[in-house]
Amino acid sequence: MLSVRVGTGCSTARTSNRAPEGRKLGYAIGMAYQLKCVCGTCHLCRARRRSYERYHKDPEWAVAKLAANRKWRERVTDDWRERERERNRRRIRDPRKKKCQNRLQSAVRRRKIIRGLCEVCGSPQVEGHHEDYDKPYEVRWLCRKHHRELS
Repeated sequence: MLSVRVGTGCSTARTSNRAPEGRKLGYAIGMAYQLKCVCGTCHLCRARRRSYERYHKDPEWAVAKLAANRKWRERVTDDWRERERERNRRRIRDPRKKKCQNRLQSAVRRRKIIRGLCEVCGSPQVEGHHEDYDKPYEVRWLCRKHHRELS
C-alpha cells in the first residue's frame, strides 16, 4: 500500500492508492484516496467537528443552509443552461456552413486538398474561406486577420 503524507499539518492524514471498502478495484487504479484524519487536534478535525455540531445542534440553521444551497444550485444550473442555449444558437445558424466546413476539414485530413498560404500576406497559418457553401472544395486560403476582415 502506497502511503504519502498530505500537506495538512497532521501526521495522521494520509492518502492511499487502495480503494475504500465498497468501491470497485478498477476505480482505484491510478487514483489516490484521502483518508480522514482522526487525531482530533488538527485544523481538519476541528473544522469537521464544528460542521457536525452546527448541523446537528441547530436543525433550523441546517434547513436554511440546505435551502440556500438548493437555491444557488438552481440559479447556477439555469445560468449554465442559458449559456449553453446561446452557444447552440450561434453554432447552428446555417447548417450548410457546418456541413461545408466538415467536408473541407475531412478532405484536408485525408490529404485530398492541401492548405495553401494566405492569398493576401502569404502567412502559412490559414483558414479556409467559402464564398458558396454549396461548393465545399472551392476555398480561398486566408490568415485569421484577413479572414476576419472579410466577415
